[in-house]
Amino acid sequence: MDAHPHPDGTLLRGYFGPHPNVWSLFVALYAGTAFATLLACMYGFSQWMIQESPQALWALPIGLLLWAGIYGVALMGQRLAQAQMLQLRDFFACTSCHPQLEEIRARMIETPEAKGCRVCERGALACSR
Repeated sequence: MDAHPHPDGTLLRGYFGPHPNVWSLFVALYAGTAFATLLACMYGFSQWMIQESPQALWALPIGLLLWAGIYGVALMGQRLAQAQMLQLRDFFACTSCHPQLEEIRARMIETPEAKGCRVCERGALACSR
């Protein structure tokens, strides 16, 4: 998140998502698994073509299971972060409706048990926490 001066106040710029290193890790895991599976399958088909037992072809189902496991871990991470992402989205929706961030912050402290934005009551959950 970056804050930049603007004639009407402060301009906030940012993105909702994991750190780029997390994305890079998943891309590397997918690519490494795909590359290793491809090499093993090529070796297995070579074994098959010369009438040997193609033991290396076992890499295909193992590689697919690894891909499914990586995908499952990614889904689990998304599910764990879902509440926080919704809270961030609602907070910034509220601040875009009412750019007086200090007023919102003061109202958040005054009545922490309320639901929704205390400025406009539009239902921004993050403003109530």
